[in-house]
Amino acid sequence: MNAYMRGFVILFVLLVLLSYLPPGKQYRKYIRFYAQLLMVLAALRPLFVLFGGKDTFYEKMAYAQCMEKLSEFSRDTQKIAYLNQDRYRTEYENVIAENIREKVDDMLQEYGLGTQSVTVELGEDHTMQEICIYITDENADEISVRRISVSDAAESGEGQEVCGKVKEELAAYYGMEDSGIRVSYVGGT
Repeated sequence: MNAYMRGFVILFVLLVLLSYLPPGKQYRKYIRFYAQLLMVLAALRPLFVLFGGKDTFYEKMAYAQCMEKLSEFSRDTQKIAYLNQDRYRTEYENVIAENIREKVDDMLQEYGLGTQSVTVELGEDHTMQEICIYITDENADEISVRRISVSDAAESGEGQEVCGKVKEELAAYYGMEDSGIRVSYVGGT
C-alpha cells in the first residue's frame, strides 16, 4: 500500500506541474480535465484490484482472443481437410494402383502377359477395399477394347489360371479377402 500512495503522490505532483506548463489559458482547461480524469482513475485503482483482481481484465481478454484464434484455426483446418480429402484420396489410389501394376507386371512377365489397367478403391479408413486388374497379352496393340466377359476357350485356358495365381498372391501380399480382388483376362485385340 505504501508503494501505491507514493505512486499516487508522484502522479499528482506531475499532473499539477503539467497543468501550469501551457502558455495560454485556453489549453489549461483541457489539460486539467484529463489530469483530473487520471487522478480519479488512479484513486479508484485499489477498488479495481479488490473486485477484479490484479490484471484480471487483461488476462480474460487475452484468453478470449487466444480461444477465438484457436477456434478459427480449427475451422480453417477442417475446411482444408474437407476440400482436399477427395483429391488426396484419388492421388493415393493412383499411387497404390501404380505400385500394384508394377508388382503384377513382374509376376506376369514369365507368362508373356501384362496389365492393361489397375484400379484401386479405398474405404473410409484408407484401407484397400477393392483391387481390379485387367490382364492382356504383352504383344497386343496399344489400342484395345476391354472385355469383361471372355470366351470359353480363354476362360478355361492359361489366362484364367494366371488370373487365379495373381489373385492368390495379391490376397496373401495385401492381407485382403479374395472377394475384394478382381483379376480378369482381357486378351489381345
